[in-house]
Parts: sequence; structure tokens; C-alpha cells
Amino acid sequence: MTDYEARKTYIARRDESMRLVDQVFDSPFKVADLKVPDEIPLDAKPLFLSLVSDDDRKILQIPPMELLEKLKSGTLKAVPVAGVFCRAAVVAQKLVNCCTEFLPDLALMYAKKADEYMEKNGKPMGPFHGFPLSIKELYALEGRAAHWENPDLINNMQTDNAVLVNGLLELGCVPFCRTTAPQFLMSIESFSPMHGLTTNPHNTSLSSGGSSAGEGAMIAIGASHLGLGSDIGGSIRVPAACCGIYGYRPTNGRVPITGADSLTPGYNAIAGVVGPMASSADLITLFMESIESLELWKRDTFAERSAWVPVNPKEVTVGYLLDDGHVKPHPPVERAIKEFISKMEKAQLPFTVKFKPFTPMQHEEAWKIITGLYFPDGGQFLKDALTNSGEKATDQTKMIALENPNCVEHSVKSLYAAQDVRNKYKTAYQKHWKDQGVDVVIMPTVPSAAIVPNTTKYWGYTCVWNLLDYPATIMPIGKVQESDKKDESYTPRNDLDKAHQDLYSPETYANAPVGLQIVTPRWNDELALKMMEVFSHAM
Repeated sequence: MTDYEARKTYIARRDESMRLVDQVFDSPFKVADLKVPDEIPLDAKPLFLSLVSDDDRKILQIPPMELLEKLKSGTLKAVPVAGVFCRAAVVAQKLVNCCTEFLPDLALMYAKKADEYMEKNGKPMGPFHGFPLSIKELYALEGRAAHWENPDLINNMQTDNAVLVNGLLELGCVPFCRTTAPQFLMSIESFSPMHGLTTNPHNTSLSSGGSSAGEGAMIAIGASHLGLGSDIGGSIRVPAACCGIYGYRPTNGRVPITGADSLTPGYNAIAGVVGPMASSADLITLFMESIESLELWKRDTFAERSAWVPVNPKEVTVGYLLDDGHVKPHPPVERAIKEFISKMEKAQLPFTVKFKPFTPMQHEEAWKIITGLYFPDGGQFLKDALTNSGEKATDQTKMIALENPNCVEHSVKSLYAAQDVRNKYKTAYQKHWKDQGVDVVIMPTVPSAAIVPNTTKYWGYTCVWNLLDYPATIMPIGKVQESDKKDESYTPRNDLDKAHQDLYSPETYANAPVGLQIVTPRWNDELALKMMEVFSHAM
């Protein structure tokens, strides 16, 4: 199928499912034909709230954990709440272009199951009873296409749900929409020729980040509280940071990935993972506790046997990294992290937290290693897919693969050698971490607050942890301020750094969030989330 035909199919499915929302959920507030301004304001969140109905707004503004308790207690019924979030997703789509498909039929079916279970048994069906769930498009849903923003796969119909989706359905979740990503999902931006640009609700001149672009925008604008993303270089963490929400990249194997595993089956040079994005730190912890209780490793050959074991430390040493030595963060990022540390040093935390500087170990080398292993075929799969459909490669696809000097076609021998370099770096970094005497590292997520579209040339602040397979969480810690002036005396270290610094002015990034990345060694996921919870509550 050509890219033109695929885009027509994509839009037809999206718009038909949009109309279905009004048909499935009976409400005087009709959204399919809702008119929005031709020019969306920089901050789209107030407009979003003004466009939804008064009744829907009351539900949407209930704090997430309170909403969950109301559903679990039966104070709110799942069916009307599902309708609210389906309609909200349509409004969000019209403002920031974040949805690939709406799921009112599934939402109604699973919401009815929750309500019927409550009525019959007098208790919730699970820890997420009736709770709305948005889902990144790559996750398999039975009877629906999973195309990965690749026209070649527009009719790639799935015969089952992803393992994680089935688990969440058992826990009581109600799926209500699918969300956007960039071309081939290989960018920390949000543009795809299939759907266009997903914009940032805090500043619509900026990208929402990627590749879990639609999830970031949906949750940030207030149309979802809990969503599913994926991450092979920062694709959960970057949009979470750019959009001022929470996100979690787990250790590989802790969350089942089958059904959302790879655009290129058999690839495993760098481990991709799936995980949650949310409006609340508490939701992410509940997600992990609940998922691991299902023992989904019994259903997914790629999931490791694990159980969530809460940690209650007496003392934690937190290393802070303000600059990776290759690309210097913009002024608001450094300022926000310094202010965060100062605030936490004065806060009444439940245990002792000591902060000390953390020195990065050759993060520029990590960038070279991982970008040399993303496409061991030299990008041939991408070239073939583009040739088949006629779609043009985006600049971001060119940057990471087609014009990347690190991306070469490997022989078996050279691939083994490249993976040996990867393994030696991982071993050296483990020792480096231990030698610095820290339990946790906090640092920027991206070296800017959100992203100017089509400018990204480096995501080393996140992908180093994919290379090492260290779990990392994201929490919002502030926004760009007018006082965050550019340091005119700074001399860039290299061309990449110069291009990054040239982008900055506080006006360009006005109102953009700053997200903090919290990292721990492999299999220390519980500690990463514990620190996110403690810090977010202290904020």
C-alpha cells in the first residue's frame, strides 16, 4: 500500500472511531463535530477544559487516586466515566493531535463488565476497577492493526491482545483510545507523515516528545490519567518530562513486552521495554505492584520471574548529574534541578537522603555504542519499508539511522564485536557507579525543557540507561521561567552542543515543563519508584 493510501486508511479509521464515540455513549455533549479555534493557544490546557461539558469536567478534574477510589467503592459507575474519557480524548485530539484511534466499543464492553461485577459481588474486580486506560498504538489489540507509524503495516491486524493489555483488563482497566508516535517509533519527537505533529499541551509550538508522544500529550492535557508507553532510548521518559507528567522505564523483563515487542522481530541488540505513564507517582507504583501480582512471566517467555517487594530504606545516597559533559543542558534545566536538591535537603523526608555529585562515565561513547546497535542491518529494514510505501524518511529517521555514521550493516563477526564493546561498557559502568558510592542518580531527562520540532540530534541523557538496562523514573519539578536567561558567555564544546545552545531562549520554551530523571542499577526498580514517590510528595 502506498503512503497516500495508508494515510487515507489511517484517517478514515480514526475519524470513524471518533464518530462512534457519540453513538456508543449517549450524551447531550457531542464531540465528533465539535468546533475548535483555528489557532490553538500556546497553553492548550485551559481551552481543553473550556471545551468539555460541565458534567465531564467535574469527572476529569477529580485527582486520579480519588477517582480510582470512587470507582472501586461504586460511588462512580465505570460506564459513564468511560464515556467522559472517550469524549475527552476526542477533544484532546482536536487540540494537540494525539490519538490514532478511539475505542468506545471496547470502553463500553469493559466498563459494563466492571459495573456488572460490582453489582453481583459487591466489590471491585481489581485494583484498577473501571479505571480508564490509554494505549500507545504499537500495543497489539485483537482485531485491530498495529502499524508502528509504518504505512507498510497499516493493515497488520492482530489476533490477540498484548500480554500486558490482557493483564490490565483482568485488573479492571478500561481501554478507551490509542495514541500517536513518530515515524517507525524511532525518535524522541512526535512527528509522523501518517498523523502529522503531536503538539505539547503546555506550549503547542513545541513537540510533546516521543516516541510515546500521544500518551504524553493525552495525560498532560487532562484526557487520561494512565497510559502505556514503550522505551528503547527514552521513549517513555522524554515525553513524560516534556509534558510534565510521570513515567517509568523498568528493568528489561519486569513488565511483559510480548505484543508490543519489536518492529523488526528477532532484534535484541538493545532491549526495548514497556511501561506506564501517569498523572500521579502513586498510580505508577500501584501499576507495578498490581502487574507483578499477576505473575505474567508465566504467559510471556520474555518476562522475568519477579515480585514487587516494597523498600523502606533508612538512608539513601543520591548522586546528582547536571551535565553529561557532551551536550550542556539549557539554563532552566540546571536551575530547576539545583532548586529541587535545595528543597529536598530542607524537606522532612521519611528517611535520610544525602546528595553528592555524580561524575558521568563516557556518555558520548554510550551514544555511539547504542546508535550503532539500533539498526544492525544498516537501516535496510527502514529503507525497504519506505521503498514499499513511497513514504519519505523524516529528518529524525535520517538522523538516527539513514544518515547516522554509527549505523552500519554488520556481519555476524562485526555484530559480535559491537555487542562485546556494549558488554564491556556495561561492566565498566557498574564498577564506576559502585566506586562513586551512590544508590540513586538524579539528572536531566533531555538537555532542554520540551523540544522544538525537528531539532533533536541527541538523546544521550536517556539512552545511556537503555544501554545499561537501568530502570529510571520521571517526575515534573518545574517550568521554564522568564528569568532563565541564556548564558552568553558559554562556549559550546562541539557542533552538537552549539546547535543545541543556539535553540535556547526563555521565550521559545515558555511554560515548558522540566522533568527530573531518577535512575537506579538493574533490578532496583522498587527504589527508583520509592524515590519518585517520596520526592513528588515532598514537592
